[in-house]
This record gives sequence, structure tokens and C-alpha cells, in this order.
Amino acid sequence: MKMANWHFFELLEILPTFWRAWKVWESGQQKGLLLKDPDGHSFFVRGGSAAHPLNKVSLNVTELHESREFWCQLLGMKLAEGTDNGSKKCRLAYDQKQLRALEKKRIHSLLISLDTPGKATVWVVILKDPNEHEICFVGDEGFRELSKVDTEAEKLLLDATNNKKDDI
Repeated sequence: MKMANWHFFELLEILPTFWRAWKVWESGQQKGLLLKDPDGHSFFVRGGSAAHPLNKVSLNVTELHESREFWCQLLGMKLAEGTDNGSKKCRLAYDQKQLRALEKKRIHSLLISLDTPGKATVWVVILKDPNEHEICFVGDEGFRELSKVDTEAEKLLLDATNNKKDDI
């Protein structure tokens, strides 16, 4: 099993350094990792096609009605078909041209460019939902350039974690 540029077992070796809790997750034919970051946020990591790398986002909410109104009515996202333990899921998908329209809604940070010397510029809008989750919408063009696979990423991350083990 290969995830992005990481081999599954190499990922297992470094997980305890970064994540408070993690376990191998399996459901039918799909396998992956269930990760919890230090703040308790859960992430499901699994191999898949690059055609649709993000297919759902789940958030814990305290006000279901307000959250549904924010995500579905205000932002125009769709609830995923089917439910899992009574929860609903929203899908994130925006073209860069739609980002300016989002500014007028529930803005935390206006449409701004994030410049990185020697790399692509990305345009972002940051919103806050009723549960204070910050959502950063990133323009497609710059993001695609910045998210290209870095063949040195694995070595750099392993080097950095080996140098920082005593600090954690």
C-alpha cells in the first residue's frame, strides 16, 4: 500500500512522533490509517486515485442546524448521500473564481495572496463556521503548482524528525 509519496510502513514508523493516537483502519476492501492530531482532530488516510483526492470532510459540531445552514445554504455545498451514525457530511469543492463571492459571506480573512519566494502564489479566503472552525479555501491554480510531489520530501521529513526527537 502506498500513500502519496510515503510507503505505508515508513509512515507507521514516524506516526508516534507526530500523532497522539493512530491505528490501522479497515472497512471492506479499503485500508488506511485513522490519525488523531494533538488537538483530537481525526484524519483518515488511505490510498486512492488522484482524480478525486478529497471526497468528504467531517466536522464535530455543537449546533447542527446552524452548521448545516452555514455549509449547505451559505456556502452552497451538498450533503453527502447516506448517513453514518446520524451524521451528515459536506463536500468541499470551489473554483478560484468563486472565492471572491465567499468573501461577502462569513469572512475571517479577505481574499489574499500568499507569496512564497521561488514558488507559486496561492490565493486564499479564510472563513469561520458557527463552531469556530477556520476553513481556508485555496485557489486551484497556485495550489496545483505547490502540491506537486517533492522527491526529497520523505528524506527531509525523516531528517527533521530524527533531529527533533529529543525536543518532543
